[in-house]
Amino acid sequence: MQDDEENISSPIEFIWYVKVDGEMQTDYTATEDLQEDKTFVYAQHREICLSEPMGRVQVYNAFGQRVYSGTATRIPVHAGGLYVVCTRERTYKVLVK
Repeated sequence: MQDDEENISSPIEFIWYVKVDGEMQTDYTATEDLQEDKTFVYAQHREICLSEPMGRVQVYNAFGQRVYSGTATRIPVHAGGLYVVCTRERTYKVLVK
């Protein structure tokens, strides 16, 4: 029973696989990144919100059109839909309702 409790408290590990020369190979394990990365992007009231300043941010709609470029942490959008938020460190996908 104690082994099960230890497994529950362990961090989740995501592994990405890539196809190299027709064979699937392990590419990257994100356990450390999940534990260290405290930044996130979310949608609220027709705004894309960043958890903290992330420098220059570019936002693209589902058609690939850039709809914003700047350094704000709250970005108003006029239409619902899927948006891609690109920062210097990461790229996020956000669904605005």
